[in-house]
Amino acid sequence: MSGILPPGVMPPPGLRQGINPMAPQVGQQGMNPPQQGLLAPNTQSYGAPPLPPIEGLVRPMGQRPTDHQVIATLLPRRKDEDIPDDPTDDLPPEIRPYALGLRPSVQPSSTEWVQEIVYQRLGKEDHEIAEINRYYFGIARNYDEELSGQRVTASEYYNGKGFGDEPALKGRSQLVMTVVRDTIRSTLPSLLRVFTGVEDPVHFEPISNEISGDDKLATMLSRQATDYARWALFVANPGWSILHDALLDALTRKAGWVRWSWGKKQQIRTEVAEGLILPQLQMLLAEPGIEAQRIVRRPMTRAEQEAMAKTPEGQMYLGQGGPPEYWSATITRSVQQAWPVVESVPSECVWVVSDASTVKEARGVFHVRDVSASDLIEMGLDEHAVLRAGGSAPTTQWRREAIARDSASGHHMHGGPPNDRSMGMIRYIEGWIRCDADNDHKAELLHTHSLGDDCRLVQWERTDEIPLSCFTPYREPGRIIGSSVSDMVMDLQRLQSRVMRATLDSLGQAMYPRTVITLGQVNMSDVRQTAIGSIIRVAQQGAVQELVKPFAGAAALPIMQLLEGVRESRTGITRASQGLTVDELQSTAPIAVSQQTSAAQDRLDMMARTLAETGLAPLYSGLLRMLAKQQDRPNVIRIRGEWISIDPRALGTMWEAAVEVGGKGMPMERLAMLAQIAGKQEQIITNYGLQNPLVGVPEYRNTLARMLETANIADVSNYFKELPDDWQPPPPNQGPTPEQVLAMVQQQKTAADLETDRAKAQTDRSKALSDDDRERDKAALDAWVELWKIGAQFGTPVPSLDELRAAMQPDQPNLGLIGDLPPPTSPQQPATGMQGPQQPKSGPASPLMGMAPGQGGGLGAQRPQAPLAPPVGSTPPDTAHMVRQALATGNLPTTYGQIADRAVAGNIAGMGGPSVRPGA
Repeated sequence: MSGILPPGVMPPPGLRQGINPMAPQVGQQGMNPPQQGLLAPNTQSYGAPPLPPIEGLVRPMGQRPTDHQVIATLLPRRKDEDIPDDPTDDLPPEIRPYALGLRPSVQPSSTEWVQEIVYQRLGKEDHEIAEINRYYFGIARNYDEELSGQRVTASEYYNGKGFGDEPALKGRSQLVMTVVRDTIRSTLPSLLRVFTGVEDPVHFEPISNEISGDDKLATMLSRQATDYARWALFVANPGWSILHDALLDALTRKAGWVRWSWGKKQQIRTEVAEGLILPQLQMLLAEPGIEAQRIVRRPMTRAEQEAMAKTPEGQMYLGQGGPPEYWSATITRSVQQAWPVVESVPSECVWVVSDASTVKEARGVFHVRDVSASDLIEMGLDEHAVLRAGGSAPTTQWRREAIARDSASGHHMHGGPPNDRSMGMIRYIEGWIRCDADNDHKAELLHTHSLGDDCRLVQWERTDEIPLSCFTPYREPGRIIGSSVSDMVMDLQRLQSRVMRATLDSLGQAMYPRTVITLGQVNMSDVRQTAIGSIIRVAQQGAVQELVKPFAGAAALPIMQLLEGVRESRTGITRASQGLTVDELQSTAPIAVSQQTSAAQDRLDMMARTLAETGLAPLYSGLLRMLAKQQDRPNVIRIRGEWISIDPRALGTMWEAAVEVGGKGMPMERLAMLAQIAGKQEQIITNYGLQNPLVGVPEYRNTLARMLETANIADVSNYFKELPDDWQPPPPNQGPTPEQVLAMVQQQKTAADLETDRAKAQTDRSKALSDDDRERDKAALDAWVELWKIGAQFGTPVPSLDELRAAMQPDQPNLGLIGDLPPPTSPQQPATGMQGPQQPKSGPASPLMGMAPGQGGGLGAQRPQAPLAPPVGSTPPDTAHMVRQALATGNLPTTYGQIADRAVAGNIAGMGGPSVRPGA
């Protein structure tokens, strides 16, 4: 493998064009001249090639040099003081004063050359723009020096450092209350829940007429733009950590800054590929993004050659005369992708001019930081200017702020290594200033790049926005940087610390009082002994006494409660908003708890709304504009569990960011309201159908989705599917006309009346049959009692009650009963309740009229039409004779009379009584 040779240096022997140093050299025994190419195969048997005579050859550490190792040619050593020539010297003299605005674009490493045509209206020379840039930078630096002292104080209060007035006496309390940190940590979770929850705190509304008139398209594109900006912040970047750092800086140090830019996402990994044949190695090295680190080849063993011959690739390779060699390669695979970059910037690294009211309208904004020379050159800055700037040490102001943030890291800030200029830290000042660069008396926004503490301009270009957003919790009119939570409670932290110190000192003096002794009467070593139960030797009684002081700290406790109330009224962070104790809940009315919670929530909502308006809305808008500017084709991303194609046309529309933070109430209140809305929607759909003009399935699904989002459930599709774009509600059923409805009602009424009459007739008939059965049973029981009495008197056998009942069953059909009515034809239920089918009684049952004995017949069973009189020949002769006699004489038999006659006849003539002769 040959390396890169310096200009003017001829390649050494063995590395000439087309000669492989790893191949056998000409002149060796049994060797032929190699073929052209670095990886040229050799079909002849050969031995290991000799080491080429390269001066300054580097070999692996710990190994002796052998003829099996070949390393590429070394590059000449560059001295640290070597700086490339200034490329501006090659420009024409008339353009050279404007060279800083004509810097070439960064040439990709995969291209051999780049041609660039610059259309630039040149009005001011570079030194004029540099003076304007230094002017704005000086104003911003002076303003930041004033803010720096306030940030250092706030950081010290947050970390609980001393105030400098602690008593130097031993034994006195030096406690520092952390009121600032406690208040901020109580506020931060609520803000993060609002900004990083499922519900979008910011959404986009169209302000152009491109999609006016199409509400459905506008809603779809607005949702798509909001989702894409949210994806760029929370998926493509660690959005939670970014907002956490920015909000913590805003609550503590007045301002939290977030910056966005279009960068790249690079993944690099090292791989080792072994057991390759030459075509496979060539295909591997031809892949884009592959860089070879080491290549090794060796002859195959007999077993490896036999195994290779069994594979399709091996058969083809060996069959074409390829040498039986194995190759192995150590490669570096790198993949780059254009990517949105969002980062949180420390508050001390952003300097603004003092008269700026918003970031968008500021005359000068500067991002100041220490960056390595390697990163600056990779950004595209001129190598000559970067290396000439040299390293810069942290200033006193920066070191103070670093120590206030973190004492450990602040005291150990170091620059780059002494022998590597690429990692030397250089002060990089990236600014955005408004300047009339083309002398048309209209200021343009310029993006400037300066190096060093003296702000030496090295490059500038025109731009259209400042990619920075400032989060501030309490906005001051006409100023970018407002007030912080620390500003409201720092004095309370000092007061509470002093009160608590005095309370603890009083407690210590009451628990450990001072001792009064009489000189010369006490053993001083015993007095100094503080062990429990130790003996003090005295010459006389009363030589040792304790100077007792009562505890006076109880009077200071109400002051602590008063200061706590002042803190709650200033910040809105109360114990009610953080959760009440059991005692407080039992002694507080629910309406009072709700009012306290709502009042605290209003203050938090106002703070969240201010942070969203000042920082989050500009961040979303800037991300959307950047994505629209950089994207030239649809991008497919995963949002809410689905893959969605983002169309650049949706991003190119003019959008306005609308903030939805604040004024929504508590989550439980919003859920209750959404539940009422869902109930109303269900009622409307039930009463008026899916075709009503007010509510449909899409609106109902949106309500359910918003309920899940309010409960912080992100993946709504797991519970309710997305409606297809072409979904339409099913057509409603064609109902009958009013005349048809009236006819149906009349028919149903008539059928219901018939059913009611039929049920009444069946009920009456069933009642008659029941009464007859009851009277017959009663007569049988009375007859059995009389027979039992007679049998007991005369000693005659008495039949059982079942036998008596069976004998009293009539053996002829019932007379005088009407037939069944026609079966019902209406599905309506009768007006009166229908009785169930007649349950059969134990023993032989009386068959109904027109039915043969043994056939069941409930009221609901279908029976044939019964005749009004028994058919001819079906009545026994004796029964017919008795009926004719009763009809002739007018003495119709009663039920009791028949039962009694049958009972007497059965006792004398046997069961059933004497037979009646015809004509008797």
